[in-house]
Amino acid sequence: MGFHHIRGIVSPAYTVMKPKLTINNTWVSYLFKTAPLINEFRKNSQGLTSDTWNLKYPQIKAIPILVPCIEEQTKNADFLSSLDAKLTAEQQKLDFLLIPASP
Repeated sequence: MGFHHIRGIVSPAYTVMKPKLTINNTWVSYLFKTAPLINEFRKNSQGLTSDTWNLKYPQIKAIPILVPCIEEQTKNADFLSSLDAKLTAEQQKLDFLLIPASP
């Protein structure tokens, strides 16, 4: 499950949803990656193996999600985005330090 800022076409194999409330797309993208929500998605998915699981609209519609006000969503999304940027920068520093120098 994911979110993208670019408009385009989507395969009919995917469920496309439009929120009824005003939401911060970045906040929702973080929410959908949380362990509790991923577990809910897995519990409600259908399919023979994990690589073919499908979460149909009636099942996803029944999963309750608490949505804070747009200001709180934006505050949380900004914080998490900032944290991600810092983690990425630290990982890049670590990667640089761990790369052996060429002789």
